[in-house]
Amino acid sequence: MIRSNHFSSTLELNSVSQQVLSALPGQVAIVNESGEIVAHNAKWTSLRELVEEKWAFPLLGENVLNILQYPLSMNNDYALRFIIAYKSVLTGENESVKVLYPVTLDSQKWFCLTISALEEKEYFLLVNEDISDEMEAKSNLTDRNVRLHLSEERYKDQFKNSLDGIIIAEQNGKIFNANPAACKMLGYNAEELIGQKREFLIDSTDPKVIEVITKRDKNNFYHGEFEFISKTGRKVLVELKNRVVKGEDGTSHSILSFRDLTTIRQQERFFRKLFNSSPNAIALLDIEGKVQETNKSFETVFEYQDFETKGKYLPDLIVSETEITEAEQIIEKVISGEEVSLEGFRYTKTGKQIPVIMSMFPIWNDSETEIASIFCIYVDHSEQHHTRKVIEDQLKENEILLQEIHHRVKNNLAIISGLISLENFYSSDEVAKQQLSLTQSRIHSIAKIHELLYDNEDFTRIDFQKYVSDLASSFSKSSELEFISETSQSILLNVNQAVPCGMLLHEISNLIALRGNSNPGSNNTVTFNLSVLEEQFVITICEPYGRSLFDFMNKKEDRLASELISVLIRQLHGSIEIIGKDKTCIVISFKKRDKKGAHSAIL
Repeated sequence: MIRSNHFSSTLELNSVSQQVLSALPGQVAIVNESGEIVAHNAKWTSLRELVEEKWAFPLLGENVLNILQYPLSMNNDYALRFIIAYKSVLTGENESVKVLYPVTLDSQKWFCLTISALEEKEYFLLVNEDISDEMEAKSNLTDRNVRLHLSEERYKDQFKNSLDGIIIAEQNGKIFNANPAACKMLGYNAEELIGQKREFLIDSTDPKVIEVITKRDKNNFYHGEFEFISKTGRKVLVELKNRVVKGEDGTSHSILSFRDLTTIRQQERFFRKLFNSSPNAIALLDIEGKVQETNKSFETVFEYQDFETKGKYLPDLIVSETEITEAEQIIEKVISGEEVSLEGFRYTKTGKQIPVIMSMFPIWNDSETEIASIFCIYVDHSEQHHTRKVIEDQLKENEILLQEIHHRVKNNLAIISGLISLENFYSSDEVAKQQLSLTQSRIHSIAKIHELLYDNEDFTRIDFQKYVSDLASSFSKSSELEFISETSQSILLNVNQAVPCGMLLHEISNLIALRGNSNPGSNNTVTFNLSVLEEQFVITICEPYGRSLFDFMNKKEDRLASELISVLIRQLHGSIEIIGKDKTCIVISFKKRDKKGAHSAIL
C-alpha cells in the first residue's frame, strides 16, 4: 500500500498493480478526485529534470494542478486547455482526453498528457509522454511545405515578369506553358501556344534543330543561337538556353529560355560601323591588356597593320620604356572597374611621338558580374598641341614685350626726371626750383607704378599696399613727418586705377609734407589705411593738424595741386571727404574694377 505523508488519502495497490504501473510507457500518475497524486511510477519523478523549474511538476502527495501555476501566470493557452480537459473527465463528460502542451519557453520540449477515469471514477490515470521528436518532425514538414509554397510563388513571379521568353514543353514536344515575354516576341498569346507541338514555332528543315536536340539530349542542356518562326512568319533570332528537368513523379520537361537578338545584332552592326569609321584610334583589349582588335584609325595613327597588333601587349607597341610601369598601372585600374582619362604621349611604330588624349574603360559581360574586355580610345591632338604651343609662345613673347614696355617707360620717366633735375640745378629762381621739384616728384610716383609692373608676373594689376608702403617710406625720409602704412595684407589694384590713385596719394602726401609740423610738440605721424568694402576701394589718410590741410589746399599758390586732385578723383569716378576735429582724416572711395587694358589719359 502506498501512503502520502502529507495527505490523509491512501491508495492500496497490490504487487501486480505496482508492476503494471511501473511498466506503463511514459510518466504515469494516479490522482484522486481532489487532484492529489496518490501514486506514480519512477519515470514521473524524472519530469522535474526534463522541464524548467518554473513548471514545478508535482510529486506524491502534491496537487496535480500545481503544474499550471506558472503557465497560468503567463496567460498560457495550453494551461487553459489542460483545465478544461481535466474537468471534462472529472465531471464524467469524457472518459478520456489528450492534451498537448510545451514545457519550455522556446517550445523545444512537448508532452502529450492522457487523462482517463478509473473504475467508479474515484481515481484518475494520468499518462504523460514526450512527443518532442514528433512535433519537430511535424514542424519541419510544415516548414518544408511553406518553403515549397514560397518557392512556387517566386517561380510564378519570375516566370511572369522575366524579360526573357520562357516556354515549358512536355517530353513529347507539346507546349505546356509560355510566359508573356515569349508571347510578345513570337506574336502569340498563351492560349494559342499551349497545346501546340514545337514544330509550330520552328522550321523543321533547319539543320540547327537536329543540332539543338542532339546536344540537349546528350548533356541535358543547350546554349547557343537559334531561330524561331513568329506568328507573322518572320524569323526571330534568339539566344537559346534549353534544359531538361525531371519532376518528382519522374516526368521530364524541356525548359526553353531565350532573348531576342535582333536588336542586339542591330546595335552590334551600328557599333561596328562606328568602330571602323571613327576618326579616333580605338583598340579593344582582353583583360590581360592584349590587343583583340583595332580600327582603321589606329592603324593610321600608330602605323601598325592589324596582324601586327593582334595578340600583342598594347603598352609594348605604343608606350616608351620609361612609361611602361605607368601604363600597366592604368590597365590594372581599368580591370578593377575604374574608368581612366588622361593626356600624354604615345609612340608610332617608327618611334614618332604623338600627343594624345586617352580614355580607357571596362566592358562587362552580359550578366555584369565580371569584366570581359577593355575599350581604349586615343584622340590624336597633335594639331591642337601645336596650336596651343604657338599660343603659349606668343603669350610669352607678349609678356616679355609688355615687360619691356614698362621697363622702357620707367627709364624714359627717369630720363625726364633727370632733365628736370638738371634744369632745377641751373635755375636761380626759387619758385621755379620748387615747382620743378614737385613735377619731378610726380614723375617718380608714375615711374614707381611701372617699376612694380615690371617686377610683377601680372602686368594688369599691382600690389597697391606695397606701393603705399614705399610712398610712405619715401616721404618719411624727405620730410620732418613720419608716414606709416597701417595695411599689411596684399590688395591688388588694376593698372587703370593704380596710376591715377598713386598720383592722387602722392599729391595729398606732398601737401601734408609741405605744410610741415606747425606744432612741434604734438604728434607728427601720418597714417595710410587701405580696405575693400563691398567692391568699394577705401583709402583713409590721417594727419594731426585739424583742418589745416583743407585750408592749405585752398591757398592761391596751391591751386594746381587742388585741381590735380579734383581731376584724379573724377577719373576714378570716386569721392573725397575731409572729416575730423582734432585730427584730419581724408577718406577717398571709388569702385574697384578689374577691367584690363591700357591706362587712359589723365585729363
